[in-house]
Amino acid sequence: MMEIIDIDQYVKNITGLNGSNGSLGYDDEAFLTKLMGEATSLSNHVENISSFAGSSTQQLFYELLQNANDVKASHFSVSYDDSSILIVNNGAPFQLLPSGKDAKKDDLRAFLAKGKGTKHDDKESIGKYGQGSKLLYNLLTDRSDRNQQEALGQAIIEDHRGIVLFSWSSSLQRQALMTYREGQSIGFRSDPYNSDFPVLLKIVLTYFPVLPGKEYKINSSSKVLFPLSELEVFSRTLYNFFSAPRINESAFENGSALFILLGEGKGSAVRDAVDDNLISGVRTSLPLLNQRIKSVQFNEKTVTKSSEFYEAQLNILGDKTARIFWPKSLSQVQGKLVNFFQYFPITNEVHGLNLIIDSKEFNIAGSRQNLDFASDYTKLVLKGISDAFIDYIRMLGTTAKETELIALIKAIVKSSPAEETENNRTVKALFYDALIPIL
Repeated sequence: MMEIIDIDQYVKNITGLNGSNGSLGYDDEAFLTKLMGEATSLSNHVENISSFAGSSTQQLFYELLQNANDVKASHFSVSYDDSSILIVNNGAPFQLLPSGKDAKKDDLRAFLAKGKGTKHDDKESIGKYGQGSKLLYNLLTDRSDRNQQEALGQAIIEDHRGIVLFSWSSSLQRQALMTYREGQSIGFRSDPYNSDFPVLLKIVLTYFPVLPGKEYKINSSSKVLFPLSELEVFSRTLYNFFSAPRINESAFENGSALFILLGEGKGSAVRDAVDDNLISGVRTSLPLLNQRIKSVQFNEKTVTKSSEFYEAQLNILGDKTARIFWPKSLSQVQGKLVNFFQYFPITNEVHGLNLIIDSKEFNIAGSRQNLDFASDYTKLVLKGISDAFIDYIRMLGTTAKETELIALIKAIVKSSPAEETENNRTVKALFYDALIPIL
């Protein structure tokens, strides 16, 4: 018999009540207010998530790759077809903790709260669970003429579609789920903080975790929100994934998986997103990730690291930091580089430079696709990086690192900075015009 953590007990421990405060689907539901605050409403959740509708599906993969990096995964895989998508990593399992001083370290709570908390206040963490999960919900909706907020309302509030989450700490836990079939018994362990048992749940209404096969009161009626038939589809998908020759099953002693039954037409959106631009962006990002992630796969496509980069670590604005990367060989740079990163590409920021400028200090738009050039702080950060890089180049010229310096000179001189927009011209002034005279 498969045994999993009783997530209802987890909810009860947070709310102090027996499960939810009455019926799900209402603004005063206790777990919702505990996660998000008294002023939160379910409709506000949907509106907030729908604001991410303009983000590309590619951005979703970057966000989830960030999450995998933060939990120290070495393997990250995405498997998809027309009906479903499965995202798997072999990082540390989700950590569930009692309410109190350590609540901010509760991974599940952070995921459900969509970034209301932090990732353990960990200086090495580079993303937020919430950004990736917001983008995931766009895969639940059917393609239609309705606006995204209405479509999300239909999928989330009326149809009760959601994300299945599974997190395991041993291969035995994973194998028990992979062999589950509808009709088999499931045991629920009353201690939700016992890592000897896996987390298996479905997130409905964007925030509420439910157990497979159990009835919940929603909109004043009782309903099974995580049908056992859906669990079996997930089980078979996971089994097929780990049975594929390309997957090194032994690398997944622990890990986490997200599973979604895709909305109508979203399978083609996922396929379209896994294009050469995504593969190139991920390939370029891998050397920037502290060598943690070794393997990235999108169905049959395996992403390997791009050419090696030289790196300048810069101190800016007192105790802040930034990094600038340039290729060891320009001939190995495939296509135009995205020039600004927060560990992963800020995807629309292509300015014709042969440099990657990376900093956690950048203010970026909610969709993470654009640098916020209008922000006074971003302007200050950009000027600080430019000044620090000038000092670095001068210092490099006094060392014996001739090969590194020659590669940098080539990267700068052979850049073709764009000048079409004001933002292009700002970047050109700071990272081309200001550098040429000192070479």
